[in-house]
Amino acid sequence: MEEVGANPVARCSFCGVTAADANSLVQGGGPGAKDLPVVQICAECVAACAEALQIERRIGEARASQRPPDPRRAEPGKLGAIRDWTPFSMEGKSLEWKAERLLKSRRKPLTLINVRARGSDRAITLELDGDVAPTLEHAVVATEWLPLKEGAKRGNTGESVELGVLQDWAGFEHGGRAYEWRAERVPALRVRPVALVSVRNPASGEKKSLEFDPRIEPSVDEAVMVASVGQHELGGGEDDELPDAVVT
Repeated sequence: MEEVGANPVARCSFCGVTAADANSLVQGGGPGAKDLPVVQICAECVAACAEALQIERRIGEARASQRPPDPRRAEPGKLGAIRDWTPFSMEGKSLEWKAERLLKSRRKPLTLINVRARGSDRAITLELDGDVAPTLEHAVVATEWLPLKEGAKRGNTGESVELGVLQDWAGFEHGGRAYEWRAERVPALRVRPVALVSVRNPASGEKKSLEFDPRIEPSVDEAVMVASVGQHELGGGEDDELPDAVVT
């Protein structure tokens, strides 16, 4: 391996950063390396590769220390506990992990725009963040999603924002058709399923958690990821209007 100077043409073979932006690149391969392909890598990608290898090593250690799966865990796709606190080892530390599939809810101001063909009782609703001012342009965009015939298909703010009706039904023309639009701002409760994996250190009491796709079946591999990079403490942030709702 040899260092490549600040050649503006040279780029990292992995992320594409230039030698000038990365200060320097390390190059390998070529005639002196059994004619292997020439590759160049920057310091950040070297660090990323090293961290990936570290995580692989940690996963191997954790798997070796892991007890067999609990046969009482929740069925795939079902809400509730997936795995209770289970001991495992990582880098010589005795840790525990658990996983649960739950619904997280968060209330925040939401602006709704309703658009319908004039005289029709069928309307399309657009969702905007609560601090967005509704305009006629938004209503025009909504017309593209209105069904042309029956059965047709196409393609954080705080409490200071004003809630209620912002624009009552008003007529407008677009594309030779007559429409009406209406806008209101309401507090909306958004609910989404997540698979939450938590790791704790029984000795220090430190606890971390990360959210994963609810369709996965969490294992100790995800626990290692939480212990390695998870920075989120359990519980909502300061801007959450409601605590997380856990449905089992």
